[in-house]
Amino acid sequence: MFDYLDDPAIQDQLEHKSGRLLADHFLAPFGYSTRRSKGSQDWLLTYTISGSGVFKIGDDIRPCDAGAAVLLPPGTPHLYATQEGSVWEFVWVHVVPPPHWSGLLQLPRSYGGLVYIPIGEEAVRRRLVDAFHRTIRDSKDLHPFSAELAMTGVEELLLLLNREQRRTSAPAVDPRVSEVLHILMHRMNEPHSVATLACGVNLSPSRLAHMFKEQVGESIIDTLNKIRLRQASRLLRFTTLQVNEIAREVGFQDPFYFTKQFKAFFGISPSEYRKQSVSGDGKEQLAGP
Repeated sequence: MFDYLDDPAIQDQLEHKSGRLLADHFLAPFGYSTRRSKGSQDWLLTYTISGSGVFKIGDDIRPCDAGAAVLLPPGTPHLYATQEGSVWEFVWVHVVPPPHWSGLLQLPRSYGGLVYIPIGEEAVRRRLVDAFHRTIRDSKDLHPFSAELAMTGVEELLLLLNREQRRTSAPAVDPRVSEVLHILMHRMNEPHSVATLACGVNLSPSRLAHMFKEQVGESIIDTLNKIRLRQASRLLRFTTLQVNEIAREVGFQDPFYFTKQFKAFFGISPSEYRKQSVSGDGKEQLAGP
């Protein structure tokens, strides 16, 4: 089968030009295959909707059943094909990523260099398929900003895969610790103590504090402060609330203490943070720890 990505005109369009992408939805019966002996000059991301395909890289073979996402780096010789006896339905995108995506592409590799992430949760599968279909539509649309919207769709896909990989590879968190985290994130503006939180999950304060630090990596109070300060940074960037109003909104009753904590965390005061956010300066500082 002719692979139109081998067309010199298409390769010239993709080569070294970040933001270029091609995407589509295939329903491929047995007999379909694509071989690239030198790999491609872009990244390939696929997601299997139904049926089964297979990737072959060197001597490594990786079957891809429904719910499997595969990310293949450029320059990786490969072959992929529909499994015998199957009809492989999959969506794909070839993309030359912008530099700021580099962190999203550092996923663990196996099977000769590809990234393989099986998606178990149905809600995540649906969201991936929706994002793929939006990316495909936008990649073919000629309306203003369609290309930018398509790239945003690919970025969403990579964010979802990074979140899924981190979730599945992280050590299991005790349900009681998860409940405390949920309380801190969704009720950050309320006063909290280790004792009251421990009572709510039927643990002693010392036991909860130990479990939380062991599984989350930070103390309960440090985690709560980080949640509050990050929410405060969003309010500074995207609202016109006064600093003292933001302090109360995220759970700090003393605005002076809030300012002290904010500066210790971000390196600048809340007012300076807002000023830099509006002016567009200091982007490294605005990223936060």
